[in-house]
Amino acid sequence: MSKTIYEYEVYEKEHKIQLEFWGGYIRHNILYRNKYDLEGNLIDHEHITENYAIMMYASFLEEGRYNN
Repeated sequence: MSKTIYEYEVYEKEHKIQLEFWGGYIRHNILYRNKYDLEGNLIDHEHITENYAIMMYASFLEEGRYNN
């Protein structure tokens, strides 16, 4: 049986959704991870990945359309 010796926090920075010239949207963000010991001390900070993705769905809801 393994014992947990670290806790992790994964979070994003620089999140944005951008309209492109061709009419679609690109989503961008950067993922990072903090590593903590069991006393809550930060012991490592790591860049995980950077995402660029073409969105295949409507990125924004029309204002007021879905309100009751």
